[in-house]
Amino acid sequence: MKNHTNTAESAVLEPHSGIRQALLDLLKGRPELVARFGHFQAAFADQNLLPERLLEICRVRIDALHRLPAVAATQLSAEDAARVSTGDFSCLSAAERAILDLAEQMTIDAHGVAGEQITALSRELGEPGAVTLLTAIALLDTNARMQRVLQPLRDARRAANA
Repeated sequence: MKNHTNTAESAVLEPHSGIRQALLDLLKGRPELVARFGHFQAAFADQNLLPERLLEICRVRIDALHRLPAVAATQLSAEDAARVSTGDFSCLSAAERAILDLAEQMTIDAHGVAGEQITALSRELGEPGAVTLLTAIALLDTNARMQRVLQPLRDARRAANA
């Protein structure tokens, strides 16, 4: 999975604008924080260490684990995105399945990640790629958790202003 190109403009973390609307609403008085967070997220694409498809596969599955509404995938067909979101990984390569198993484990119970999983990930992506992917998975999980917490607040504000 090495040797790929990405661009910041097409970063996989972008489908939620990196930060979903609920968080943007919360931070609207702090544009410098929004800009810094966006810059941090764009770094995953800027480093050119991971294929966008891999990040998107992780995003689709992590969002599904958190029961978030589906967001259109750009690196997967709609059918493959639907399969991944339901836990059907038959459309993925063996390496992608192993990486997705790790992403699921980190999302459900990060302390349950096995050393063998990290070793295999480092073999597959190289150490810089493995570190980048682990960080991206943590950020995707954090974004999903923030969405789950902030969306009801946003909905309540909207209802109060209606």
